[in-house]
Amino acid sequence: MCTPRTSRRAGPAGWLEARRLVSTGFADGIAVLNREAVSVRDDEYEEELSWLGDRPALLLLVIHEAAP
Repeated sequence: MCTPRTSRRAGPAGWLEARRLVSTGFADGIAVLNREAVSVRDDEYEEELSWLGDRPALLLLVIHEAAP
């Protein structure tokens, strides 16, 4: 499992900082415009969802995944 220090990718701007804030308990979740703000790759996106799901954290998408 990846932590903020061991994440295998740089991620979109600000994503690793947001993860760090969640992992340290400073933030309760992350709000993004759409899933591409997390990752355009399905495997990375699912990894991030799993990472967030292992914590008392949430991910808010302004444009939900099923949107056209």
